[in-house]
Order: sequence, then C-alpha cells, then structure tokens
Amino acid sequence: MKLRELWNNGSEFLATHKRENGRSDARILLMHLLQIDYTQFILRLEQEINLKLTESYERELTNLISGKPLQYILGEQEFMGLMFKVNNNVLIPRGDTEVLVNKTLELTSNFPSLNIVDVGTGSGIIAVTLAKKLPKAKITAIDISAKALKVAELNAQDNKVKNNINFIKGDLLSPLLNNKQQYQIIVSNPPYISTPEMKNLPQHVLNEPHLALEAGYDGLDYYKRLAQSAPLVLCNNGYLIVEIGSSQDKQVKKIFSNNGFIDIELFKDFANLPRVVVGKLKKTL
Repeated sequence: MKLRELWNNGSEFLATHKRENGRSDARILLMHLLQIDYTQFILRLEQEINLKLTESYERELTNLISGKPLQYILGEQEFMGLMFKVNNNVLIPRGDTEVLVNKTLELTSNFPSLNIVDVGTGSGIIAVTLAKKLPKAKITAIDISAKALKVAELNAQDNKVKNNINFIKGDLLSPLLNNKQQYQIIVSNPPYISTPEMKNLPQHVLNEPHLALEAGYDGLDYYKRLAQSAPLVLCNNGYLIVEIGSSQDKQVKKIFSNNGFIDIELFKDFANLPRVVVGKLKKTL
C-alpha cells in the first residue's frame, strides 16, 4: 500500500470516530513512524509502505481513538520552541502555560540575582525554559513523583541545562522549609481540577496522571497550601506565580490576600480567559 493511501485510510478511520484534526493526526503518526519531516512526507506519498509499518500505524490509530494522547504516542511535545519528552507519568505541556512562563520572565528584572522554585515541575517545561532564558539563575524544581522527576531531568539534559537546575523529590515546598535559603520567585502550575469535575474530563485527559490534575473537592487545595507555605521561603517583595483554572481567579486572589500577598494581579491567556495569578509578599518587620 502506498503512503498516500495509508494516510487517506487513517484519516477516514479517525473521522469515523469523530476525531478532531483527524487528517493532521494521521499524517503526524505516519511521520513519526517513518521518522521523516513534512517535506519528506509529501515527497514520498507514492512510496510503497511495508506490512510491519502498516500494522504499527493501525495499532497507534486504535490507541488514539481509545483515548491515548497523541503526545504520549509520539513521546514528545514542543513548548516555547523547545522539545520535551513526555510519557504517562507527566502532564502534557499546554500552550496556556506560556503565559505563566512569560510573566515569570518579566518579573525577574526586579532582582539583581535569582533563586527560583518551580513547584510540581512534572516534565520540567517551566524550569527548563526558565533555565534556557535565564542562564545565571539558580533554579530548583520540585515534584512528589520520582517518575516525573526522571522525565524532567532527561528534558534538562536534552536541552543542555541540567547543571542549572536542582531537582528535588518532595511535596510542594516541604523540602525547602528547613533551609535558610530565600527565593525571589515561586512559580507553579499545580493541579486545579475539582474532584466532581474529574468525571467529566475527556478520556484523553483522564489518561494523564491524576496526581497532576486533581486538587480536592473545590480544586483549590494546592493554592491554599502554596500560599500558606510560600511566605516561609520567599524573600521580602518576592513573588508567588501560579497558573489557574479559568473560573478560579476570584478564589485564588482571595487565598493570596489572606496569606499576606499584596499587589495581586490576574493575567489572561490567548483565549482571553483568566489563567495566571501573581502576588507579591510584603513581610512585616
């Protein structure tokens, strides 16, 4: 069977199963299996494809309609111009997190030296991207999952910033509470899906680690814990920066305010939805 025919068959199969962007996904799968880029793909449309690759393609199409995320099949995802390994131990990078990273980068100009903590680092997209953009910064990346940390360390190595990041296994900020180091910025994309909302998520999202998604009955558990513990490790005028669910802005701003943060600001994502909350810590003498 020729590549063109295989592509058409895959596109029709995904369309039959109501898969959005089915034709694009079918092409991306074939490019992945053949290890070729888009230009090579177009040039080879009349190439005969062997049975082994055809069977692999059909197997991955079935995985896709069963809810396995395309990024897990490919094993990677791009974020802010960098490539990151992903598997079912980490949340898939999403474009909305660019708002979080860009806002963090803007605030770094307020400090002559930088100690930054990425809480719940997952695949490491925040820590690694910051390390690439801020080569002089000292970055600590924390995650409770050893398997997630392994992925993050691989991504730091692949992007040549492993020596710039200290990876620590632990629950939120708990590994830092007993040292005397103070940090200028704490940044986090924590779990923020409420327990009742979990059952309504699409299957492909439910195939991502629930540890990185679920945040208690109201979806606010991690914001409360971060806001309570952050003042213990932040310097005066340091910042806590978090990604939020699009309906959580008022609650998160209130949580920040109740824990000593001032100048609390909300920033929207590319769809004009609430996405990032920033608070500055003003310590009383």
